[in-house]
Amino acid sequence: MKHDQKSTWIGWQCVMVMIILIMTTACGSDGDGDVDEDRGATSIKVTIQGEQDCGYVTHNLDRTLQCWTGSCTWDFTAGLQVTLEAEDPGCDFQGWDGDCASAGPASTCALTVDKQYNVTAIFVAR
Repeated sequence: MKHDQKSTWIGWQCVMVMIILIMTTACGSDGDGDVDEDRGATSIKVTIQGEQDCGYVTHNLDRTLQCWTGSCTWDFTAGLQVTLEAEDPGCDFQGWDGDCASAGPASTCALTVDKQYNVTAIFVAR
């Protein structure tokens, strides 16, 4: 089999394009130019504000994952539609802040995961 330099060059160009695409996909942004490199490029960070351990946030793709206190970060495949849901068995859910602020006091917030999202769920004692 004869070695073709043109084929080798085209092969290396394809490899470089693939590497650039992978690197571009792996780097995320929250819209303000800052990237949290400890998180996936398409992730949702949920912070619980107010009363701890009386309410939690879960999501439609795996309801067994529940964020009760502090903050939790979930990584997702880009393009997925994720619906966060605030559950308040021991307190009152007051609403969302951050990237879900537009959802207001509704118990759900829908996001199409295409960047790093930061969401705060606010709970108060009954």
